[in-house]
Amino acid sequence: MRSLTPLALALALATPAAFAAPPVGPASPGIVASQEKALKTFLPKAPKTHKAASKVQPRNRDDIYEQINGGSASFLENGMTDALFAQYAPKKGAAGQEIAVEIYRFATDAGALKQFKTLYENEGKPWEGGLAVQHEFGVEATVGRFILKATFNDGPNAEACKTLTAALAAATRK
Repeated sequence: MRSLTPLALALALATPAAFAAPPVGPASPGIVASQEKALKTFLPKAPKTHKAASKVQPRNRDDIYEQINGGSASFLENGMTDALFAQYAPKKGAAGQEIAVEIYRFATDAGALKQFKTLYENEGKPWEGGLAVQHEFGVEATVGRFILKATFNDGPNAEACKTLTAALAAATRK
């Protein structure tokens, strides 16, 4: 049996409300605020080399274009309900660069998988209960109704990206 890191354990204990997919389509401001709060519960503690998540930006179907422009059409077609973007800056004196974390929630597992395959075709390999593409700039995965990403531009952040994405994956399986 595999033991959970403190980061994975924190995500595994996220509230059940975080896992409920919001309805597809426009929602009232109260419902949108509730969805955004729920996705924030997935954000893991920072790896020891990085500061806590900052620049946290929730998005929904109505404003996703502001974040991912033209690429958002396929996300919406495949049932994306909401998303959350955050950044983890390295601590002063630590090697590495800022890590960008993205969480996309879909109405169904099938919708998330279809979008993942739209992005990565058949490159995904089994990982953390889903499929992932691991590359020199991070990890991008689909687990259940979620697409999870932890990426960076350069530097020794590969392990931190794997840790963040694994923790997100653990949270989505609860």
